[in-house]
Amino acid sequence: MKNNRVYKSLLNLFESNQIDTDGLDGDFRSIIGGDKLKTEFEDPEIQNSFQAAAASFLLLCWSRSSDLLKMAFQSCESPIEIHFISAFICAAAVNDIAIQVYNNHSQQLLTSSQESDFDGFIIKPQYELSGYRCDFLIEYASTEPDFERPVKTAGGLEIPGFKKLRTSVIVECDGHDFHEKTKHQAARDKKRDRNIQSTGFHILRFTGSEIWKSPVGCAQEVIEFLQATINKIA
Repeated sequence: MKNNRVYKSLLNLFESNQIDTDGLDGDFRSIIGGDKLKTEFEDPEIQNSFQAAAASFLLLCWSRSSDLLKMAFQSCESPIEIHFISAFICAAAVNDIAIQVYNNHSQQLLTSSQESDFDGFIIKPQYELSGYRCDFLIEYASTEPDFERPVKTAGGLEIPGFKKLRTSVIVECDGHDFHEKTKHQAARDKKRDRNIQSTGFHILRFTGSEIWKSPVGCAQEVIEFLQATINKIA
């Protein structure tokens, strides 16, 4: 790869801009190592050029994404909230479901899909609802087959149509330093939950110890809840 003309020109460009090429070279090799960016190009030089371009694109995306992700983390109010949002992003990736991440001002920071009609999870930290600030609002949008409204193809074949379904859930992360320190605070949180639920939202509440022990397990529980809800209304 180091002998590839695109790769060498790229390193020269980085060096002229005083970018640390030693660290960059390591990043490149870790990104393009093995079969991660293998293609069907038969010409090794073209294959290497593709890998250099792909690695550059990924590094560019990472540089921007890391800054925006940091902004999302800074919207959280406790360490366990940061662990949860991190775990949820990882769990969404494992489930191969797109995700959009917002900040606490309901501004979109990151999206893993550029589709105009977004299917996937939308996570909003410190979301204001009915006068309360919730740790997370997580929405799920999914396009499902609509058997009640079939459509006809150009050949006259009747097939199911499609419908966009949406659901959401409030997620609360109860850390010892932030939630239920006293009986009064516990009673206040329960009243708060009742008020929020009266508006039609379901609440999933996790203890700090649950999140510390298995953050991805908690995130997966939220994902399965949202998927089950979509299946019920499909």
